[in-house]
Amino acid sequence: MTAIEISNKRVTFSKALSELEAADNLTSLKLEQVTFFGSEQDMRRFSGFLRGHPTLETIHFHQVKVGNANFDLTLIVSQILISVRSLKDFTLDGCDFKPAALICLAYRPSLVNLALRNCNLSDTDAEILAKSIPAGSLESIDLTGNNMSDLGRHAFSTIIKNNNVLVNSISFGASIKSTDGLEAKKASAIAA
Repeated sequence: MTAIEISNKRVTFSKALSELEAADNLTSLKLEQVTFFGSEQDMRRFSGFLRGHPTLETIHFHQVKVGNANFDLTLIVSQILISVRSLKDFTLDGCDFKPAALICLAYRPSLVNLALRNCNLSDTDAEILAKSIPAGSLESIDLTGNNMSDLGRHAFSTIIKNNNVLVNSISFGASIKSTDGLEAKKASAIAA
């Protein structure tokens, strides 16, 4: 079981891929303040490595960006959600991607913890996200720091409830709302 952490770097997709390929039984990937560079083909190779990875359970991306203005993390996020079957814990914090990639959540019933913090998600994105969450073992959702109004938060909670998705806790930042509408005052009570 191997965990890889790449932090505070400007790195090419090819270099990062070399580190991932060298790891045996990769179970955890953490990228912290990383800016990727490379061609679209390099990005496809990197995301291709993640596709269907058999042992990867935890992925945390914090302030991960792509240095080329024509690309973002959408392809990588989509590949992870569609095909990393063992994924249990997925965090995107301050990452640029197209929210439409969240539709791919429907393919990931193994997910236990989902954190999409500071990703500029809107009210409309909250509805897309809520409709995409599969019935399964999801225990917590952290949406702290996004651009959702009370309307978006309410729509999200209503859709979750109407779709009979059981989630122990949902955090929007200032307060924590469980699916039964109870509130707690500290967002820090959520396990990220």
